[in-house]
Amino acid sequence: MKKANNREMADELRPEYDLSKLEGGVRGKYMKQFKLSNYARDKFIAPFMSAFSSADIRDMSSYCDQSTHWVSNFVLNTMYRINIASPSRQYLFNYLRRAEAAFRQHDLARKATSEFLAGSRQSPSQYMMAIFHWEVFLSQAWHAYNVLRHLCSMDKVFERGQGSVEERLHRLYTQSKHTESVIKHGNFPKEATIAVWLTNDGLSSNDTQLSYQETADILKELSNWAMVLQDPGTIPEKLKAMQP
Repeated sequence: MKKANNREMADELRPEYDLSKLEGGVRGKYMKQFKLSNYARDKFIAPFMSAFSSADIRDMSSYCDQSTHWVSNFVLNTMYRINIASPSRQYLFNYLRRAEAAFRQHDLARKATSEFLAGSRQSPSQYMMAIFHWEVFLSQAWHAYNVLRHLCSMDKVFERGQGSVEERLHRLYTQSKHTESVIKHGNFPKEATIAVWLTNDGLSSNDTQLSYQETADILKELSNWAMVLQDPGTIPEKLKAMQP
C-alpha cells in the first residue's frame, strides 16, 4: 500500500479542518483529568480491573546471582572445557536463554505492575505494559519447560486435567498467544478485551489462574535446572547430587 505523504493528506482535508489552528495541545491532558468508572475500566480496558488493587509479587531478581549469566557461562564452558554435540548443545543453549529471559521478564512485569498500582490505576497504557511483560514471561517460561522436555526425552511436560502449575502456565500462554483464534471461535471471555488479566492473587483468564507465588516457584525450578545445565561437564555429578 502506498504511503500518503503529508501534502497528499493535507489536500484531502476539507478547508474548515485547518490543522494549523490547533496549538498548545498537551498529550494525555484529558485522560489525566478524566476518571474512568469501575464499569468503564472493567469493560473497556480489562476484566476486573477495578478490583485490582494490590499484588504481592516476589522480587526474584536476586534469587540466583547467575541468572543473568547462564548463557555466557554455557558458551564459555562449551568453547574451552567440553564439546557437546548437537542436538544436545542446541537444546541446552535454548533452555538457558529461555530461563534467563523468564527471569528478566518477571522482574519487568513486577516493576510495571507496581508502577500501575502506585498510580491512580486509571492508565490503560501502564496496565497493558504490565500485561505485555507478564505475557512474555509466560512465553519464555513455557518454552523453557518444553525445551527441557525434549532434552530429557520426556513425552509431555504435564498430565492433562490435573491442574498442575505447568498445565496452567501452558493454558495462560496459549490463550495469550492465540488470542485471535480464541476471538474468532467465540471462546473469548464475554465483553473482555484481553485473554489474560491481573488480579490481586495472580494472572487470570476465563478458565484458569496462576498465582504470583507460583510464578516465583516456576523461576525457582527453572533456576535449579539452569545451574545444572550451564556447565555440561558437571551435569552428571550435579544430577546425582539432586537425587534423594
